[in-house]
Amino acid sequence: MTYKEIENKLNQYSDWDIPLISDDGRLNSQNAEIGISEKINTILGIIKTKKRNREENDLYILNSGEDLKIVEPDNFTNTICFTKLAKMLNLNGSNNNSIFNSYQKKKLLGEIKLVKDYQIIFLNKKNKKFIICSLTELPDDCITVNPSNCIQTKIPTLTVKRTDDEKFNLVHNLFITYINKRILDPAKKWESLING
Repeated sequence: MTYKEIENKLNQYSDWDIPLISDDGRLNSQNAEIGISEKINTILGIIKTKKRNREENDLYILNSGEDLKIVEPDNFTNTICFTKLAKMLNLNGSNNNSIFNSYQKKKLLGEIKLVKDYQIIFLNKKNKKFIICSLTELPDDCITVNPSNCIQTKIPTLTVKRTDDEKFNLVHNLFITYINKRILDPAKKWESLING
């Protein structure tokens, strides 16, 4: 089964329950994720399920795993943390220092490459329709870099076909942009303040 076929199958249903427990839409989405994930697994006959809260993926429909994002159209949502983005580029580590060391070593060996894409299952809160795509299929205007949350995305109205080189460049540029926003930009401000 392809992601397009899965998307079409899920879009045959419209009774996705997103309870309004809080004024915080993000909290309502997080609370709804478990029930919606369970319903998706039932519809698709998926046996492997998420076991704990901070697991790498929300769903395991196909081999790579997927994350579920329940969002309002045009709203950005936190999607990919720095360590996940680093793993996409064949880097190891669980913090800035270990990822830095891995980048330094793999750059020297020419081993920085895109080894995994990031699959996102978007559920539009307004129309209760799904769009399934990878990070590298999102148009540029549906991806933003946030210095505290790394990569944020929003539901696309269309997807983009990229070559393998374009996919790598997109992810690598997001990685570099995050480092600049998170580390280099504040460091430059502090340097001029302290040494100026």
